[in-house]
Amino acid sequence: MSNVSGRAYVIYANFRVLRSFPVISWSGSFVSSLIYSTSIRPLSVSPLYVDGRLLLSGRLIGNKVSSRIIIEGSSVSFRVSLLTEKSLDSILSEFRVLESRGLRLESLNFEEVRLPKDPLGLDGDRFNVTIEYAPTIFTFRSWRVLYPSPQRLIYSAALTASRLTNVDLRKTARKLLKHIELVGPPRTIVEEYSIGKKDGKERILKAFRGTATYGVYGVKNAEIFIALIKLAEKTNIGKSRGVGFGQIKLKSVTTLKDLKTYKSTQPV
Repeated sequence: MSNVSGRAYVIYANFRVLRSFPVISWSGSFVSSLIYSTSIRPLSVSPLYVDGRLLLSGRLIGNKVSSRIIIEGSSVSFRVSLLTEKSLDSILSEFRVLESRGLRLESLNFEEVRLPKDPLGLDGDRFNVTIEYAPTIFTFRSWRVLYPSPQRLIYSAALTASRLTNVDLRKTARKLLKHIELVGPPRTIVEEYSIGKKDGKERILKAFRGTATYGVYGVKNAEIFIALIKLAEKTNIGKSRGVGFGQIKLKSVTTLKDLKTYKSTQPV
C-alpha cells in the first residue's frame, strides 16, 4: 500500500450566525459548499448541527423538499476530515474566510486521525455493539444497500482506516466478518434527500438512518471492531461522505453476561 500523502486530521468547527439564512437542501451539502468555498478539499464532512442538534434538512416529503431558516445568533457546528500537507495555522486562516458568509468562527479544534490502540478492558466473549446512523448510503457494486449491513460497515471502515494509517486491513476485515452479525431487526428508516439542483431538477439520494445492534464474538474481534468504529466516527462511512452522508456514533457496548434472560411468569 502506498504511503499516506500528508497528515490526516479531523477538524471540529463552531460558528455563531451573524445573519439569518436558509438551508434548502441536505445540510451536509451546505457544509460541503462552505468548505469548497475555501481551498480545503475534504475526505468527508459531517452534516450541520444547529444549537447542538443534527439538521435533517432537504428531506423529500411528498413532492416538497424540507428547508430550514437558521436564525441569527444560533450556534452552528460541523466536522471535517482531510489529508493535507498544510500547517494548522494555514487551515485556521482558511476557516476564517467563512466569516464573509455571515458566520463568525468561535472555536476550531484539531485532532490527528489515528487508529485507537489502547485496550478497552472488555471482559467476556460475546458483545452487543449498538451504532447510531445519521443518513447513510452503502453500495455493493452497482446496488444500493439501504440498511446497516455488517459487511458494508466493516469494509468501508477498514478501507478508510487503511488509507489514513497506511496499514493494510483487508485480511483483518475478512476475518472480522466471520464473527459479526446483526442481532435483532435494525431500527432504521429510508428517506430521500435533495443535495441541490442541477439543470433545474432536484438531485435526490436515498439514505437510511437509525440504530442497529451487532453481535460480536471474541474479545479480540470486539476490540478491533470498536477501534474501526471509533475511527469511522471521525471520517464517515459508505458513499457521498463529501456531502455529509455516513456519519455514525458508537452508542453502547454490552457484554452478553450483563444481559438478563427474560423468563415468562405466565402459567403454562
